Amino acid sequence: MKEKKKVYLVRHPKNLVEKQESFFLGYWALTSKDLISSIENENLSAGKILEYHMSDPNKVINDYDYLLGFYEKSLKSVTSFLNSYHERDLDIQYWRVIIGPWLQIYISTFFDRWETVSALLKEFDNPKTPIFYGETSHKVPVDYQSAVDLYNSDDWNEKAFLNILDFRLDKHNYHVARTNKEITRKTVIRSFKRRLFDKIACKITNYRSRHFPLILKDSYFPFISLLKVFFGLGIKTAWFPDYYNHIYRDIVIDDEYFAHQMQNHFPLGNSQFEQFIFQKILDDIPIAYLEGYSISRRIAQELPSAKVAFTANAHIYHEIFKFWMAENSERIDDSIIVVSDHGGAFLALKTGLFEHEESISTIRTVWHKPYKNKHLMLPPNKYPTFRIRKIRINKKNDTRKNEILLIGFEHTRYLFRFDTSVLSSLNVEEIKQKNAFLKLLNQSVRKNIVLRPYKDRGWGSGKILKNLHPEISIDTRKHLLDSILNSRIIICSYPQTSFFEAILCNKPTILLMLEEFWKIHPIFFEIYTKFKELGIIHCSIQSAANFLNKPYKDIDEWWEGESVQQARSEFFDIVGKPEKSMSKWIVFFKSLISER
Repeated sequence: MKEKKKVYLVRHPKNLVEKQESFFLGYWALTSKDLISSIENENLSAGKILEYHMSDPNKVINDYDYLLGFYEKSLKSVTSFLNSYHERDLDIQYWRVIIGPWLQIYISTFFDRWETVSALLKEFDNPKTPIFYGETSHKVPVDYQSAVDLYNSDDWNEKAFLNILDFRLDKHNYHVARTNKEITRKTVIRSFKRRLFDKIACKITNYRSRHFPLILKDSYFPFISLLKVFFGLGIKTAWFPDYYNHIYRDIVIDDEYFAHQMQNHFPLGNSQFEQFIFQKILDDIPIAYLEGYSISRRIAQELPSAKVAFTANAHIYHEIFKFWMAENSERIDDSIIVVSDHGGAFLALKTGLFEHEESISTIRTVWHKPYKNKHLMLPPNKYPTFRIRKIRINKKNDTRKNEILLIGFEHTRYLFRFDTSVLSSLNVEEIKQKNAFLKLLNQSVRKNIVLRPYKDRGWGSGKILKNLHPEISIDTRKHLLDSILNSRIIICSYPQTSFFEAILCNKPTILLMLEEFWKIHPIFFEIYTKFKELGIIHCSIQSAANFLNKPYKDIDEWWEGESVQQARSEFFDIVGKPEKSMSKWIVFFKSLISER
């Protein structure tokens, strides 16, 4: 007979008396005090933490491949259902553009919770559950972004875990109905600067025209670079306007259609998990794709058409832009969708978008060395002329400050994308690593550490490290680039954009990361290995600490040495090389526009 303990699903009760009987599904269930205790002392007085299923890298890769296949299977069923509901006959590509990003995070989110429950059931035959702490209403997201917010809330997760336990223990079949459901609404508020930019860009490009050769949305080109594109193409370009979630404000949830539709469009599923998803999905599809579809489509049709649509990330989150891309492809037979990279350095082996960008795009402009047929390598669009000039000016005026910038990393408390990186409870391993690393530094070195915490996504990693190491400082500069340029040495925690920027600035830089979780794509293996051999990449806290404890002069000589600088040059040849000129981009856009 397996041991029985109390199971606290998501959040730690305020008045927990029998701590020895507690069992938590993840580190996200702990109070801040207990989380710090577990990091500092490697134990938890308040009970036991369930081992996270994402801790096994091989399982993660196998699970990803399974989910990719299940996503495609689910997309076919969702396409059939949506065509029936909206009385349309559209191919799977149309719906992939619109609903694909949400369907990916929906499947990934529930699979993560499902696997967590699987681990729980291995510990207990019949786990006890306490009273339900959250709200009892079922919440329906408005769109992709509100779904992300919802899936990272304690209330939603607590109910999701209980739903899965109910299904698996009682073989409960869900009755699908959207009646009396609460809609989560979140207005996206853009800054005044961003709203003004949109108005100026739309005005410059005469947005009242009905057709454009090229329309851009969230291109990652800064304003000056965009102007160069506009005038380089003879102002044949338009800037896509912003629309906010208030367009769904008056939507009423459909309460008559769904109960009888599941069996008509969704198969039984090849596993319990698939059965669970197919029985629940109609209850959870965001408003934008069902009750709000006609509004979204009408707005998209009122916008100008374009031969070429270009974006770096609006294809993921911006509902009206996704509807517009899908409708534009229906209107213009030879329309082209170009999706650009929006970050650099070492690409993950498995990304959380299930190859969505490759699936929807005609061309994928990438920073790194191409490895797929659709890939076209172009200079990073995120780094325009004035930023490169700023880096060079700063290098000339370098005052050689003693600040050592530690750039932190933090992902959300709950997984919503499935990839090979540090996710959910693995964030605690990231904090533990940096805590142990700081302890190994000489006091004279540690006092020069300036921590730039990643955006707080629920863990408060910056506050925790500051609490454990009061002698370190917190970086308050607005822009990462300014922080890098004003530091003597850079320590990065993850192998992506911040690491790219640090190497670009040509400051002594090391990468200290959890290699077992950050699995990178094979195209980077050669330069990755060289960086490890040269001491730029460290996977051991002891080796990283030994390196930082050296005199600054030795570190400067190491970085400025021929072997490191040669490797740095090879790095940019593979991951992307910033250029001052926009000429390659203008030539690229001209080639698309001129094609017949």
